[in-house]
Order: sequence, then C-alpha cells, then structure tokens
Amino acid sequence: MDDVKTGLAQQAREYLKEHGLIFNDSFRETGDGDEIKFAGLPGDNRPLCWLKCCYKQNENNNLGLCITFDAFHDSYEHGRKHHIFWSDSCTESDAPSVKQDFSLAQLRFEHASNIGSSKYLSRKKCDDCHGIKYEEIGDKTTILIPVRDVFCNLIAIEEINEDGIKKTLGPKSKGFFTFGELKDGKNVYLTEGFSTGCSVYESTEETTLCCFGAGGLLSVGKAIRSKYPKSKIYIAGDSDVPGMESADKASKALGCTVFYPPDKDFNDTFCKVGAEKTADYLKPKSYKPISLENFLKKDIPPVEWLIPDLLPKKGVNAVVGGPGIGKSWFTYELAYCLATGCSFLNYPPMKPMRCLYIDGEMDDSQVMERVVQIAERVSKKPSNFNLITKDDLLDTNQQGINLYSPLCRDMLSDCIEEVDVIFLDNFSNLTWSEKEGYENTAESWRPIGEFIKEWAYRGKTFILVHHTNKLGGSRGTSRMNVDFRVELLLSKYAGPSVPDIDTTLLAFKVEFIKGRGLSYKGQSDFNCRLHKMSGEPEWSVERKPEYFATKEFWVNHYRSLGWTIDEILKELKISKREYLGLIATENSEK
Repeated sequence: MDDVKTGLAQQAREYLKEHGLIFNDSFRETGDGDEIKFAGLPGDNRPLCWLKCCYKQNENNNLGLCITFDAFHDSYEHGRKHHIFWSDSCTESDAPSVKQDFSLAQLRFEHASNIGSSKYLSRKKCDDCHGIKYEEIGDKTTILIPVRDVFCNLIAIEEINEDGIKKTLGPKSKGFFTFGELKDGKNVYLTEGFSTGCSVYESTEETTLCCFGAGGLLSVGKAIRSKYPKSKIYIAGDSDVPGMESADKASKALGCTVFYPPDKDFNDTFCKVGAEKTADYLKPKSYKPISLENFLKKDIPPVEWLIPDLLPKKGVNAVVGGPGIGKSWFTYELAYCLATGCSFLNYPPMKPMRCLYIDGEMDDSQVMERVVQIAERVSKKPSNFNLITKDDLLDTNQQGINLYSPLCRDMLSDCIEEVDVIFLDNFSNLTWSEKEGYENTAESWRPIGEFIKEWAYRGKTFILVHHTNKLGGSRGTSRMNVDFRVELLLSKYAGPSVPDIDTTLLAFKVEFIKGRGLSYKGQSDFNCRLHKMSGEPEWSVERKPEYFATKEFWVNHYRSLGWTIDEILKELKISKREYLGLIATENSEK
C-alpha cells in the first residue's frame, strides 16, 4: 500500500509542478478545517499556498489520491484547482468518470465557503439558501448544492454557475436538497429544480425537498413515504409538458396532491407576485358543503344564451366534423351573426357581442372569401369582429399559437379580456407536441380546460372547432368532451338526396352530441344547406324555431332583449290579445 501511495504522490507532485508549484511535503489526509500550507516557489518561504487531500477507492478497490489546491503568489494564475490520481493498476474503465467527478466535487464542497453571493440566486430571488456553499473562481461565483439521500448521506453535488448552467456530479436521481426540517408528521413538498424549491419553501414555510434528475420526484417520494410514513406529501410541479408528465406520474404512484403554477414553474410565479400570492397556488383547499336548505335559497340566474336553445354562454362549446364538411363556413357565419346581432340560420337575433376568431388552418385568401360572402349576405357590418390568422402571424413575425404552451395562453389573455366570444379553429392546428399521441392523453387537455374555466368564470365563451376521429367522434382525449356544454356534430346530410343539388354549395346535418342546458326539443337534429338560387348564397334550415320552443319562450326571450310589444307581435305574428294571454300565463306560473 505504501508503494501505491508513493506512486500516487509522485503523480501529484508532477501535476503541481506543471502548474508552477513545488510541493515536497507528504500527502497526508486532511479533514474539515485542516489544510497543508506550503511555499510552492523556489526562493520564497512564505506559506502562500494551500492543499487538501484525501484517499478514495473505486468500485474495484483501486486507490486514488484526490487533491484541491490554490496559491496566492503573483506569478501564479489564481484559481482553485482539483484533480484525482488513480493507482497504476486502475484503468480508465475501472475508475468511472462519475465517481472521479464526485470525489473531486466532495473536495470542492469541503473547501468552499459557507458565505457568499450569486448573481443566479439574486435573479431567482432565492434568499433562504442555508446549506449550500459558494466557490469563487476569479470574479465569478458557482454555488455548490449538496444532494443527500434519505439517511443524510452525501451522494452527489449540483453546481450552478452565474449563467444558470447546471452540472450534477454523482448519482442524483435518489437524492434531494432539504429546505427546512424533515420530521415525521410534518408536511413535505417535492419540487424539481433548486430555485423552484426555494420559492416553494419561502411561500409555504413547509419542509421542501428539491429533487434532481428524471424520476427524482417518484424515487424521493417513495423514500420519504417509507421513512416518514406520517408526513403528508405534496408535489409542486412545473407547468411545461415534461414537468407535468413527471409530476403526474409521481402523484399517481404516491397517491398525493400535485399543484401547478400559472407560469412555467413556481419560481417564475414567485418572482412575479411574491410569496403570499404564490402560496395561494400551493394550499390544499378544503371542500365546504352547503345544506340543501341554503342551496334552495340561492338566487341562481337563468341560463344565458349566445343563441337561444342552441349555444349557451360561458364555458366551451364545440363544433366538430370531418374535413370539408363545412365547419368553418358554419362557425364564421355564427361569429359574424353574433358580432352584428343578426339572426343565425333561423334562430332569433341577439344583442351584438364582441368576437375574436383565431384561425390556425386557412390562409388569408380562404378567410377573405368566406368573410366577404357573409358580409354581402348579412346587411349589417360588425365593428367588434377581430381575427388572428396564421398568415398574419407569419407576416408580422409573431409566434405561432400553441395552446399547450403556458406562454401562448398568457399571450392570448389580453386579447380574450377585450371580447365576449372566442373561436378556436381548428383545435388540432392550434395545439402541437413533440410527443407522439400526446393529444390523446387527459393531461393534454387539463391545462387548456383550466384556462377556459377561469375565463368562463369571468363571462367568456369559447367555440372550439375540431376534427372527427376515425370512429366519427371528436378527435383527441375524451376528457375534453366532459367540459363541453354543447357539442354539435356536422355530418352527412340526412335524407335520400340533397334537394336542388346543382345550386347547393354545402349541405350537412347538425347533430346534438351533447346539449347541457338545452330543452329536449331543442336538441332535435336538423339539416342545413348553403345554396345559391339568385344573388348571394343563402342558408336554409329544414326546421323552424316553433318546432322546438313555445311562444311563451320566445315572448320571454324578446322581452329580455328589450324589444317593444309591436316588435314582438310582428316577429311572432300574433295578436296583442294572444300576447297578453301569454304574459298572464307566465305571471300565473310564477
């Protein structure tokens, strides 16, 4: 063994000599707070150099000498250096780089300072960072984060430089860094990323474990569940696709709650809104039931309609169909009529609404063709109908829309704030993921569904235009159908043949796949045709409003719009006596 150590010492002396330093002392192991001081340069007896060393063994029991050193001579290029020397019997394959790097990292961690500052931590607003160390090289600072297992053994070290570049030295997937105190019975938050963990800890003041590497949340969660069975585990996930997949997998396996931030991660949210508001996204909310007695006393407003007994306000409605069936013709007509307050098909007019149509499929020439035809057919011109088209985004060098992206959803928020109804045409072109089959997972819809629900609570309505799948239903995950209030399927025209086929431009059947809030008669399927007899194309519907709604319904509807009695009599073609009778019936029922 002495011969092996002598050989390692000779390698180390040669290495120091290459850096201009002469070391003639023995390479004894140094502990915490201990170091070997030496002069280093001929003719200078001042001990301005220091060195620490220790001996390590690899998995094949080969001996290695780890050294870290620095010097403060003017002739020496200042900067702490580290190296490990293996005995001659150890080949490169016998001494894995991970083990070598970790051995060096341990030395660096031992000699690094407990006090310091980092531009990276300042940018991330990480103030409570007890337990990390600071390594200054020149005018730059690298932070060293100890990664420990559940038994507090140091198993890896993560280094982060001032630019945020990270490198983990050692096996990290089962390790973590602890903010706060681990104690059985105390709540524990699991996060990915050091700055995220720091922000979660400062916001919740609960024990927070920063996990590292793919699968870190799950492996650490299992270890914590085993050693601290009384502790309740929460996961503070990231809102990007990889982060959500990792958090969801861990939460399902551990049976614990996962929280997601409104931004990419909780550090972004913390930097924007501070600890108090960030904590609101990290608190489990208790359910508060209401008694039936109090529920019956609630003043619940009636259903509000975009189109009476066809499309309700607030939330998301869907129009689905195969390629070329006429979805965009149908929804552009709907948007134009809503913006002008004109009658749609043979449904009654409503008050004008502010509409935003986001078209991710058609080019501008196709959009122009549809809108011009509608404008010539409808007498009114809308002043509150706005468009976002894919060509316009390209022409103005704007980012394409991907609703899976939290950034894109955030970029749309100002536009949504200014309107009442938002059309998404079509959904497949406005969402994409590098992961094959992602659209068929429930996770793909969840952030979009939550985004829509938040806006629905503020009175916004979304019309989602979507393709059908091979079986004829809406494409993608069935989870999205749960959130639809009304789902209309445009399918093949019902009947033996399309009448006036030579003059027909479009013909399809409107089927009610889902009709939450609609009357039973209101969910009756009907045929639609866009045909050109003379002049501009016109729509015809093989069903009249009286088929599915009573006169009392329409009297009440028109009165709610502020129509005069004469306007109602003319529209419904009824006498004043009949009108008064309907009003009397309504009042007696109340």
